[in-house]
Amino acid sequence: MVTTTMTETVDTWWLAQRADDIAAALTRIRTSLTSSSHASITNVINEVLHSGSLLRDLSDLLRIYRNRVSLVREFLNILLPCFERTVEDIRYLLGEKGSLASVWGGMERAMEREGGGSLYTRFIMYNGYMVQLVRLLSRPSMYEPTVLKSLIERTLKLRAARGIEPPRILPHLPLSSQVRIMQTGQIHWAQQIFDRKHALTRMRHQAVSCCYAPSMLDAALEIPPGSTVLFKLYLPLSLPSPVPYLQQPKTNPPPPQEIRPKQTQRSNVPPPLHALLRASPLPLDRPRWIPRIRFEGPTRVTH
Repeated sequence: MVTTTMTETVDTWWLAQRADDIAAALTRIRTSLTSSSHASITNVINEVLHSGSLLRDLSDLLRIYRNRVSLVREFLNILLPCFERTVEDIRYLLGEKGSLASVWGGMERAMEREGGGSLYTRFIMYNGYMVQLVRLLSRPSMYEPTVLKSLIERTLKLRAARGIEPPRILPHLPLSSQVRIMQTGQIHWAQQIFDRKHALTRMRHQAVSCCYAPSMLDAALEIPPGSTVLFKLYLPLSLPSPVPYLQQPKTNPPPPQEIRPKQTQRSNVPPPLHALLRASPLPLDRPRWIPRIRFEGPTRVTH
């Protein structure tokens, strides 16, 4: 299971990188278009950037919620091949000859001919699909099975139009209550607070936070096993996101029991002289003294 999880984590991470590259290329094209075409390409750029952010979130959440990977694995296998085919088509069309305006116009017409709608509506479908998977992993109370079912049907139609083979077995859609039942053990009070369905009202006095750090491809979150993730703070675009978690308290092993020799009943008969000679560590002709140890800076032994 760990190997499969790591494979899916790497796949989603690389797709997020490609989505960011596509958004950067479309941004360069927008500078050469007329102001009347800015709205359509800007909407596509925003959705592509959102796709990269969601893929990066899935890459992190697959490593955090390892016990729920089996819930989303089959859903990812439906989405990722179709998303990857769209990304590769866009990269191919970006290399077409001609002006940047003609490249953008040819890209829009090519996507509409495939039967999956415009490029903008296609990425909206992808993002809605990934939002449900993110909720299924991290916040099952906000997961909507009916919405995910509709998005799966649309994705399967697009796969058929693109010539991608359908999956052999369609996954079973779990209910949000079933996902909550799978959580076993006593729930910490802090986890109960963050697991509740929170309000969607935006907070006042929002400020922009900036965080700079190198990207981590491998499982470098270093969250101890058995810990419970409270939430993930989502930052704009591809900025690193803090993930607070609760670590299980360490249980100290019991101290080893001292094994004492069995006490034998003392006898009033004194031991023989040869037994005293063998037990004495010092010669009998020297006075016996015990050294005293005094600690003052470096250890010294004084007599």
